[in-house]
Amino acid sequence: MRLPDIFRRARRLGLSTSLDTNWDPREEWSSTLPELFPLTDIFMPNEQEAMLISRCGSVEAALEWYRQAGVPLVVLKRGDKGASVSSEEGTLHMPVQPVTGGDSVGTGDSFDAGFLAGWLRDLPLSQCLEIGCRCGRAVAGATGGLKGQPVSVRGRTTINN
Repeated sequence: MRLPDIFRRARRLGLSTSLDTNWDPREEWSSTLPELFPLTDIFMPNEQEAMLISRCGSVEAALEWYRQAGVPLVVLKRGDKGASVSSEEGTLHMPVQPVTGGDSVGTGDSFDAGFLAGWLRDLPLSQCLEIGCRCGRAVAGATGGLKGQPVSVRGRTTINN
């Protein structure tokens, strides 16, 4: 089954969809992406991916390109500059304090998980961005993809050490 078919089925079932493409070393990405965008509720690239996939020369042009492609919500991971979320209502930006002593392994995935956890709870987009940035920053300050990851046990959040 192709990914667009899975997204169409999710839509028919009333489910939401989110997409983070991951980096393509050949910078070609999937030929089915244009078919996926109108079926995607939230697209979550980093800045480079956003510009390369859209073939736009700026983040602003890429955001407009994704809106035209039918993506209602684009969440941009901007590394040590934080993150942004763009919708038809406008763009919100959440800065972060840079961290040292870790690597970036798993940072984007942890950001995505945090943002989506807030979004699935119908929290305001600004709060979803804050949760995502906190999760990503916690992982960026540690080495490896799991160390530093926030873990919630019985409603209490701790940092995985």
